Amino acid sequence: MYTNQQRTNIASRLTEILDKRKPFIERLTSVENHLKTLYSTLLELEKHRQKLIKLPDNAEIAGNLQQINFPGLLKRLEFQTNKLAQLHKRFDRGTLNIGVVGLMGQGKSTLLKSLSGLSDDEIPAREGGACTAVRSTVYHQNQPTYARVTFHDEDSFLKEVIGSYYEELGLVPKPKSLDEFASQLPELPSDAATKKAMYQRLRNEYYAHFNQYRHLLEANSPRVLDRVPKEEIRNYVVHQQDANSDFAVLAVREVEIFCPFSRSEVEKIALVDIPGLGDLRVGDENLMLQTLGERVDVVLFVRRPDSVRYGWEARDTKLYDTAHKALNDLPERSFMVLNKMSSADKYNSKGCETLKRTIRENHIEVVNCVIADCSNPDQANQVLELILDYLVNNIEDLDSKYAKAYQDHIDILHRDLDTDLQKASKALAGFGDEDQLFVERFKEFKEELSDSLEKFLKKLRKNRETVDPYFKAKVDTVMKACQSDPGIPALEEIERQRTDRFGGSYRSTYYGSIAAMRANLSKHFLSLNEGLQQSVEQLKSEVTNVLVNLKKGHLGNLTKERDAKFLGVMTELLDKYNNQLELGFRTLWESQVSYEGLIIHSIRQHFDDELEPDLINNNTLSITNSESGKSQVEEFNQQEVKNRLEALHKKVVIKCKQTLDQWLTEPSQVRYFIIGEFFDRIHYAKDIGDQWRTFLRKEEIRSKVWPEFQRLKEHKQIQQEWQNLLQKAISSNTLESMQFLN
Repeated sequence: MYTNQQRTNIASRLTEILDKRKPFIERLTSVENHLKTLYSTLLELEKHRQKLIKLPDNAEIAGNLQQINFPGLLKRLEFQTNKLAQLHKRFDRGTLNIGVVGLMGQGKSTLLKSLSGLSDDEIPAREGGACTAVRSTVYHQNQPTYARVTFHDEDSFLKEVIGSYYEELGLVPKPKSLDEFASQLPELPSDAATKKAMYQRLRNEYYAHFNQYRHLLEANSPRVLDRVPKEEIRNYVVHQQDANSDFAVLAVREVEIFCPFSRSEVEKIALVDIPGLGDLRVGDENLMLQTLGERVDVVLFVRRPDSVRYGWEARDTKLYDTAHKALNDLPERSFMVLNKMSSADKYNSKGCETLKRTIRENHIEVVNCVIADCSNPDQANQVLELILDYLVNNIEDLDSKYAKAYQDHIDILHRDLDTDLQKASKALAGFGDEDQLFVERFKEFKEELSDSLEKFLKKLRKNRETVDPYFKAKVDTVMKACQSDPGIPALEEIERQRTDRFGGSYRSTYYGSIAAMRANLSKHFLSLNEGLQQSVEQLKSEVTNVLVNLKKGHLGNLTKERDAKFLGVMTELLDKYNNQLELGFRTLWESQVSYEGLIIHSIRQHFDDELEPDLINNNTLSITNSESGKSQVEEFNQQEVKNRLEALHKKVVIKCKQTLDQWLTEPSQVRYFIIGEFFDRIHYAKDIGDQWRTFLRKEEIRSKVWPEFQRLKEHKQIQQEWQNLLQKAISSNTLESMQFLN
């Protein structure tokens, strides 16, 4: 047993250890807050990443962004933040805590009673089933014993208690509210005996008696009873066996018991009683993991060997492994007490010795394994002294190693964050870059424009010796018009004109009728203009189709006009910007092919040769008979005039038709030359590429020709937001700001 001086030294040392934790807690709090801020920033970055990935015409950027694992980093950040919160709770206490762990009925509560001086009323330890229903922590306080009882709130009850049963038993759907749980309990989908027993506990306790404890489950914050007197404590910690009880224990989350310890050196020690594992309650294992991770400095395993059959069992190693999940340094933080029974009928000394000798063989590693009668206060306190000696000499080093493991994980996370943040800083290279985008799009446009016009020109070159269908159709129409409307007067009209206009002379009537017939024929041929111009207008439509159907630059978006009107709009637009391309577009837009300019000289030559009265040689009327020498004027009549006009008409129409047949391919030639000139003006002219570049770079033009430029403003805003958040994350992800160890 300790001397008074030893007790004083122990108490002083425990206070010193706890005081040294305070600066660490301040640093830890700072890192926790920093990680939360970093999480929020990274979450916003992830939202932007998802938005950017879904943007159209963004395959390269999307590929870069998909290589950034922000979702995984967010999960790790959240996990490490929660782990630091556990670390915070572990060190932010006014006591060093000893957690007593064991399977049901091993003597945990008995040991706690011996150490604290409490009775069965506060810490139940009776034969039979499990006694302790909730986690209890016993603190020293120099005043009469009382307890603080904290109940579950609605959320924690549904998640930690009812939710655990539903998950373990495979019940669906999980209740989202207390009313849903109370309304109906799903049928058990399993026939396994253990599952049935667990389901029976859920149904017979939590479900059947729900209305008896429901009022204790408050909505937003847990209900707390601050000072429960000693005689009522058992109502909140003991498994209910009596159906007439109020079942308040089912709603309890935690009980803290305050009582005067008999030994001064343990005033800074708290004893944590964790419900015994091994019965049919669901959720006790999770409770143990949480408690060991947050509230326990040293674990005290309690094992009571049987008096007849003894040996380490699978459930012992399973319990140890479960505890190891919460404490990675469990071998340096745990002790094993083998509970020796003193009564003759339960004497198990031999079993204790056997288990102590074979503990390491079964891979249960602890600081020390001791045999003690947990019901004997003296022996229990000897165990406590053993633990206290270890604590005062080793806990600081253990805490440092424990925290170092957390710090190592944070450091790794920092490096991984830095790697992906650097990826993120390069992921949007070129995104929102107008110059780079314009260079790429302009190059594609020029290549397609050149290729498309070249193909069109080759097509025209290939077809320039072919008959122009529009012109031929008009020639055929003109020829029919010449036949249907020859311009030759009827006999009566000839006679009338001879009398009324030509002084009774058939000769004068004949020559006058030739001029009238020529004028009528000339009128028909003027309509060839329509066929020639129709061919040119069709050419303008075809060129327009080439230009507006370019896939690498949507010139058609500049106006809704098509055909020649499109060329007119382009001409006016280019003229507005004083661009040299205007000449090429204007030349094409204003291109005309006329009968007068192309063919009239050939047709009029025939008219001159055959239908010009003053130049006619072979059609002069004879004055005398060639055989008798007598005058034939009297023999010349209206029928003879008509016959001669018809012969003359037929002759000249045949000659004109022969000439026009030779001109049927001429419009195809002209079409080819017109486009050749257009191509030279907009593609081969000196510095014309610069003219295209200048024109298309203008914001109001490029945003229509390339729709992605319209989206570029939005892209720039998104990019700026991305860069701002990225810079914030990079600034936050500094190693110094994530260090909580000196």
